[in-house]
Amino acid sequence: MREMIVSELTQAFQELARDFAHFLPRLMVMLIIAFLGWVIASLLKFILRSILRLAKFDKLSENAGASQLLNQAALPSSTELLSRFVFWVAWLGFILLGVSVLGIVGLQEHVSKFFLFLRASGSEFLFPGRPPGGGQCEPARTATAEYFHPHHHHHFRIVNGL
Repeated sequence: MREMIVSELTQAFQELARDFAHFLPRLMVMLIIAFLGWVIASLLKFILRSILRLAKFDKLSENAGASQLLNQAALPSSTELLSRFVFWVAWLGFILLGVSVLGIVGLQEHVSKFFLFLRASGSEFLFPGRPPGGGQCEPARTATAEYFHPHHHHHFRIVNGL
């Protein structure tokens, strides 16, 4: 009986070690993506801060009354606030991209929903001429949706309404 328990425990630890060995490279890739994302987000922050300072964005926000509001709320200047926002959004995107590399199905579903939300929000921001609610939803079948979600038969995509 003791030999059977030891054998089962040994087998369980070997499987755990094997699973960890398969997970470790993906974890390293995730960390590399997160680090590179931090570098890229920092560069974006620096570039945007420089552009906004050259364009005298703080002066524009002061004329609009936004600087007074930011000062009352004990927040940094509008240039700094906007550049920090871009940094965090970019780095969060890279972190979520890295998390998707891990291959954990539950996390992948949430990450894909977040990116779909960003894409939908960004398209309204980038294409303001499109009327709100101008698109319609229609069911569509894709291999990726069936691969990641075998119990789902479809997902929805936004189709531009003409």
